[in-house]
Amino acid sequence: MLLWMTVALSWMTVGLACRCLQPTDEGYCKNDIVFRGIAVAEYQEETEEPYPREIRIYTVMSRKSSGQTAVWLELTTFNVTTARSSATCGAYFELNTPYVIVANEENGQVSTNSCAGNTEWKSLDTTQKRFFRRRLRKLCA
Repeated sequence: MLLWMTVALSWMTVGLACRCLQPTDEGYCKNDIVFRGIAVAEYQEETEEPYPREIRIYTVMSRKSSGQTAVWLELTTFNVTTARSSATCGAYFELNTPYVIVANEENGQVSTNSCAGNTEWKSLDTTQKRFFRRRLRKLCA
């Protein structure tokens, strides 16, 4: 009986894990927003609609871009939501640290997850930084 319960609990725990594929260059084009930003605040709450879930909300600071021209305008802040737990693919951002944030927008709400390809900026090599600064815009046009 104890062995059966151990197997059942192990199976249930594995079933809750988040599994991600490595993002491809073209895969970034499937998202609504890819930008360099800094999370400046974090708070947690629970949603009711369409179903109850725990979320983490980051206030992110970034620069507005003037469309296809890549001319940076004034700084802007907005909220990015994610699941609170890594088991449900919630993303984690260290505050005041630059990241490439990959997100989608629905009904005015920007959201991301740990499988989206969010990456700390300083961990990228020169070629990867060039990709996000210049080539991604052309690739996804």
